[in-house]
Amino acid sequence: MESLSISPTIARCLSEGDHFYISIRNEGETRFAFKIKISNTAYYKVSENYGFVNPTSTKIIGILRLNGRPGNTKLCVCFATTQPNETQTPNSIIPQGSDGEFYKLIILKAVPHFEQNNALSNSVSDD
Repeated sequence: MESLSISPTIARCLSEGDHFYISIRNEGETRFAFKIKISNTAYYKVSENYGFVNPTSTKIIGILRLNGRPGNTKLCVCFATTQPNETQTPNSIIPQGSDGEFYKLIILKAVPHFEQNNALSNSVSDD
């Protein structure tokens, strides 16, 4: 869906523990339910696993990286369109085991330390 964007698409964090944010931007006129799935639940905790992104708004989600081995993890944001006055909860719109109508991926790169030109723990890169 072109009206939705995720930022960053690749996020770097410290493998010894870190905290950073992702944003879901909805530039369209449709309301979306979302569900976040992550391939490594032992090292990552998400502030909001389910929710809604209203038209012309941005949703900020906090990600906590716990101390663990360096490596890459996939974070999948699953979406489904909803009505403006939807009364169902997002987890009933996108039930467990479902990827919704479409999804977007973010790669989380946990590194032991940042190079000097990338000193901030919440810095991101698209390389």
